[in-house]
Amino acid sequence: MLDGLDIEVQESKTGLNLIPIVDMLTTIIFFLLMSTTFYNYTKHTLPPSATAVSEAKPDQKPPLDLKVLAYFQGGNNLRVVYKWAGESPAELKEDFELKKPYSRKGIDQLVGGLFKLNEKMKKTIRSDDKTIRMSMARNVPYQALISIMDSVKKDFPDIVLSESSDAENYQASSGAN
Repeated sequence: MLDGLDIEVQESKTGLNLIPIVDMLTTIIFFLLMSTTFYNYTKHTLPPSATAVSEAKPDQKPPLDLKVLAYFQGGNNLRVVYKWAGESPAELKEDFELKKPYSRKGIDQLVGGLFKLNEKMKKTIRSDDKTIRMSMARNVPYQALISIMDSVKKDFPDIVLSESSDAENYQASSGAN
């Protein structure tokens, strides 16, 4: 029936039309270039370290190396130890009762005792050193750390926090519980 009709069937070849993709990429690249901030990389030189190694002179005093250590001795007794080296190495210890939950009254008593202990230590060492290292055992509450820092920052503005193992090792070597 369709013998006499010449119908040509055209096969269409489907392919990827790249023109819209190229247009899109061109637009994206344009906006990326416009939104990018270009940095001018410069070389920065750092000032020399403040902890330069120098040879000790015979008339120079040995460093003080003042430390504050805090740990719990027994149940509620917070022991605070001021320890220093220098010409006459020594230490001051005092226990403060600090019960859980830490009340404002207990913290105020701790702060008052710390200020007295700090004054006693300043009279003992008589140094111009402005640096102090602090180490707290892991179980010392954060409020006690802040109270100790507040008590020493007037005389020692350079406070260096060291790891808790210093206080814990001191506690173990002194035979405290």
